[in-house]
Amino acid sequence: MALSKGNNKAVFDKLIAGAGGVERARFVILPTASASVENGRRICEELGFYGIPSDRAQLLNVCASNTSSATRDPAILEMMRSATAVYMIGGKQLDHEKLFFRYQGRELRLTDVHGRVNEAILS
Repeated sequence: MALSKGNNKAVFDKLIAGAGGVERARFVILPTASASVENGRRICEELGFYGIPSDRAQLLNVCASNTSSATRDPAILEMMRSATAVYMIGGKQLDHEKLFFRYQGRELRLTDVHGRVNEAILS
């Protein structure tokens, strides 16, 4: 398998360790504006190359055209809740601060303004 940009072993090892290690890590891959689904599949494959089983590296089908329905989909919400890491690809990486979803009648951010995941939302 060809790795995306040379040998990213050190980067993936650190990413996987931060997500709970090979035994516990659960990734969701979220393509942003300019990312293709194919790029997301490639990330899933790379995570598999580094020991993450395919059932713990899931590509979310959330894009500009389906955001409203996708953020209400119980399956997608459960994937987000159970994830130990969210891997965002494409677009401006700082746009993750703009990820909102409606929960119990309120618009909530997945992250705070500093990019930290809001743990209260996912628990």
